[in-house]
Amino acid sequence: QSSRLGGGTTALLGTVLAKNTTLIQLNLINDNLVTADATSLALPLIDQSPLLILNLNYNAIGDSGAKAIAAIYPKNRTLAEIELEKNNIGDEGAASIAGVLHKNEVLRKLNFKYNQINSCLLYTSPSPRDATPSRMPSSA
Repeated sequence: QSSRLGGGTTALLGTVLAKNTTLIQLNLINDNLVTADATSLALPLIDQSPLLILNLNYNAIGDSGAKAIAAIYPKNRTLAEIELEKNNIGDEGAASIAGVLHKNEVLRKLNFKYNQINSCLLYTSPSPRDATPSRMPSSA
């Protein structure tokens, strides 16, 4: 069951994350999150945070939200898994994240399933070992 945090509540959560010293996993699945929410969550994670897993599956952060998530890297040295399944992310947002992956040695899982991403972008960009493209190339 979702908690439906969208609509500005994430600004308060972002403030709490900035002071976090123990939380290692944050699941905000299907919470009506949009670009502004992704930004509120990403800003405190740019600097060191103990957070290892960020799950934003089934929201609507879009390309701009993906860019905010990309800003976490390369400074953050702890966030090892990002779930962005079904977030209305297109090539622009995916390219922002792909563009910083070569600077990152921590990220081990990145899930882009069910977004509007050209799969060729993900297969030609540096990516973590478990990167999951939005769709597989057709075999013709």
